Amino acid sequence: VGSSDTQTLGELTVESVAGTESGKTQLTVEPQLASITNVLKYKTNASAATSVTYGMDVKTWTKWDGVSEIPVASGHHITVVECDQNYKAIRSGDVVAVVKS
Repeated sequence: VGSSDTQTLGELTVESVAGTESGKTQLTVEPQLASITNVLKYKTNASAATSVTYGMDVKTWTKWDGVSEIPVASGHHITVVECDQNYKAIRSGDVVAVVKS
């Protein structure tokens, strides 16, 4: 950490395909976590991507293991955030959910 502390939010590429169970979606996220201590969190929203800024606290968001299917309504946005061990956002991406009907 130095004087170049004005970091910008990195980008995650998020893709959604229909899950194996009704009402769920299967996400893929690229690239992989930047650090083994980082975790993925997500939030769903009916009409738009959830706004995320670098360093934003996402502790209250839902933790995601990177593989489990996510229950969500078809057409809703899922915003995925990679955060550090202090729940500060590092990278994020958003996708419109494709859900098994």
